Formats: sequence, C-alpha cells, structure tokens
Amino acid sequence: MAISFQQENLLTLSEAAKLLPRRRAGRKPHVSTLYRWASRGLQGIVLETIQIGGTTCTSAEALQRFFD
Repeated sequence: MAISFQQENLLTLSEAAKLLPRRRAGRKPHVSTLYRWASRGLQGIVLETIQIGGTTCTSAEALQRFFD
C-alpha cells in the first residue's frame, strides 16, 4: 500500500524517530535507522516513504504497517 498524503498523518523521518519508543540505554532510534528501514528494509519489509520536495516523509500509519 502506498502513502496517501491526503488521508495519512505525514511525518518527516526525524519526527517519526522521535515517536518511537526508547531502546538501548534509554535512547530513541536514530533517524538513520529509519532511512535504512526505508531503503533496505528489515526482514524483507520496507518502510513506506514519500518524497515531498527534498524531504523524505513517512506516516504514522505506514509505521504501524511496517511494525505489523
């Protein structure tokens, strides 16, 4: 499924990283982790993104689909 910018809550990848729960040593995942999930994926699943101007964005809904 593709991101629909009219129906989903768009977030930059740095905003999305701030929403994720803390992991090791109480740190949030780094924004480069989300870029890696968007390009290479994790266990065969790729995070959906949309390019708006020069900014790579995802959505809260795309994050949920990625983790499901």
